[in-house]
Amino acid sequence: MASSFRTIFFFASLILVVEICQAARTFTDFEKEILLSHNSARADVGVPALVWNNILAKYARIYSGDIKRKGCDLNYSNRYGFGESLYKGTNVTGKAAVEAWVFQKIWYHRDNNTCTSGHDCSDYKQVVWKNSIRVGCYRFRCHDGDNFVTCEYYPPGNYKGARPY
Repeated sequence: MASSFRTIFFFASLILVVEICQAARTFTDFEKEILLSHNSARADVGVPALVWNNILAKYARIYSGDIKRKGCDLNYSNRYGFGESLYKGTNVTGKAAVEAWVFQKIWYHRDNNTCTSGHDCSDYKQVVWKNSIRVGCYRFRCHDGDNFVTCEYYPPGNYKGARPY
């Protein structure tokens, strides 16, 4: 327990240092799409905007390498204290990936905090998780030509029984 607390504290400290250093940097179109799409969905439900984090983006890039080596399947990582959303499709932009996750909202029932039976709405809940405040993502092309987007969030969301907002 103490070891996992130290690991989380280390990552939280590192994330804050990186945010201070990147405050003046220019964002790529992909990063802008990711932030604008996430923050639009978050504004719709009244939760604070996310900020881009390069440490999370680096972790997404590293994990994306694992995904690519293993055939580009939608397999979630152990997350190491991060929330995660994955998307694969043809000609996927950052905006298209987030829109696909936000589409899951139609299956989320806020009144009883469940998803429609047979459907997954976990990516939607992570996108709008009220306590997540940082995001970093990576996009790459799979061997079959499809694009893959990996996003990591801190603090993570999707705790069983907890409401996203």
